Amino acid sequence: MSNITLPDEILSEFTVNPDGSTTTSIRGAARLAGVTPSSLSEGVRKIDSKLTQSLINNGIDPVRFSTQGINEIALASILEYYAWEAGARCTEQARLIYRAFASVGIRAWLQKQLNYQPYVTEPYQTDSNTPTIDEINAVFAGLYKLNIQPELIESAKLTAIAKIIPSLSSAAEVGKQLLSSNMAVPECPLSPNTARLREEWSSVRVN
Repeated sequence: MSNITLPDEILSEFTVNPDGSTTTSIRGAARLAGVTPSSLSEGVRKIDSKLTQSLINNGIDPVRFSTQGINEIALASILEYYAWEAGARCTEQARLIYRAFASVGIRAWLQKQLNYQPYVTEPYQTDSNTPTIDEINAVFAGLYKLNIQPELIESAKLTAIAKIIPSLSSAAEVGKQLLSSNMAVPECPLSPNTARLREEWSSVRVN
């Protein structure tokens, strides 16, 4: 990567956002580029300046710097400008910084400078005695050969998955709701005795 280590007074001008990206101020960008804050501020304020035109050509709106700060893409463009395009205003520091992050990307380089460690969600871990989904499927596979509605088997399977693998309980519940909404309840024909009882009950007068 690079042996360059930024001093605390420069690092204090940077903010790490929740997504891992970084934002800095005019002062922070200027100190990183080796120019004065007033020089950088004047350069991005003038619409006809070479720096402003360079930023606009890269799809960057410098007007937002005062309210939203300078993001990584804009910072990289500013450093590139002062490293190679500013003519007599080019600085050796801008070149060193630009070369430092050129091979790895400015975000990764700044994250290392700021000692930022991205949060990584640990995958769900099961112990060796916890059945896998494939094993659960194998247990229920034999039921399909019986005279049982496939929807009932799938519902029971989802219930088992929810109990055995708690992290999948929400997904299993959604699956059961979908099965329930699409399950047709068959109409059973009335037997003679059932029909007779229905007629008797319907003739009873309720006071």
